[in-house]
Amino acid sequence: MKLFNQFRRQLMPGKGFRKYMLYAFGEILLVVIGILIAVNINNWNEQRKKRVQQVDLAEKVRTQMLQDTLNFGKVIRFNKRMKVLFDKVLRDVTPDEPLDCLRCAGLVFGNMNIANMDPKIKTLLNDAELSNDSTGKLLRQIEVAYEDSSAILKLLEESLVANFKSNLDHLLVYEWFAPFLANNDCNEDCMNYFSTSPDFRNRVAYTELIMLKAYDSEVKLFYSEIGEFIKELEPQLTE
Repeated sequence: MKLFNQFRRQLMPGKGFRKYMLYAFGEILLVVIGILIAVNINNWNEQRKKRVQQVDLAEKVRTQMLQDTLNFGKVIRFNKRMKVLFDKVLRDVTPDEPLDCLRCAGLVFGNMNIANMDPKIKTLLNDAELSNDSTGKLLRQIEVAYEDSSAILKLLEESLVANFKSNLDHLLVYEWFAPFLANNDCNEDCMNYFSTSPDFRNRVAYTELIMLKAYDSEVKLFYSEIGEFIKELEPQLTE
């Protein structure tokens, strides 16, 4: 500051107008530089705040994805057990052979496990202000993947529920239905239906189509996709 004051005295009127204008320009330039530095510091602080907020958001998304993989894992293991029963009805015996598997009756009664996806990730990301860096782009990819898969899974879950409801409505006409449903009491007609009826096997085949070939396949695909997202996201949380 002393240096500038000395310089200013040297350039005051009487020392030359040109030199004074040079001094004035220098002061203006100094002010402009100061403003630019302040703006850059402010922008840096804002970017830093957004980065911290985005990392915090990414950590919440990662935590929820880990929980989703646990839920999807339960569905996959359940459907693997159900496949054993589907095979008993549809592959282990020929259509002409009687089926000895009363447990398999549950295949048309609503024995299912659905993913029941938590909407937390969509809620977190829908209104988030994400940057264009690698983390922001990855979070956008995760948002789109969740939007697409949740829509598909919801549609298939609704189809499963509608299928089971249709099966129950159909079985209401049989006299043995109430005793079997209430007390697991299966008389001869009941046993014949579940062991030799083409109608039962057809309904099991259609249920398998929705539950295993469609729904379970989509769950496994998204389960794998979430795993890849977690692997990509984890290194960016420590940067």
